[in-house]
Amino acid sequence: NDWDKLENKVSDNVHSDTNCPICLDKLVDNKTIILSCSHVFHKNCIESYERLIKNKKCPLCRTTNYQSKNFFKDKEKHINKSILTIQT
Repeated sequence: NDWDKLENKVSDNVHSDTNCPICLDKLVDNKTIILSCSHVFHKNCIESYERLIKNKKCPLCRTTNYQSKNFFKDKEKHINKSILTIQT
């Protein structure tokens, strides 16, 4: 339930032209991770960062021991598109 609230809050602020704070490329829905501190990154970028610094610390706010989860900005749109694809 907390994740749903966090995802909804972040979805309102993350737009299609939003960039990953690490690599500065556009965030792509199927390759993004949301952290419990509410920051969004490319999955590969945050994983590389974690390996480099050898611990879990958000590169933006320095929150430690965060949780992470796959994040889809347009989850409903993606689900509907998948349903239509399956039905056809």
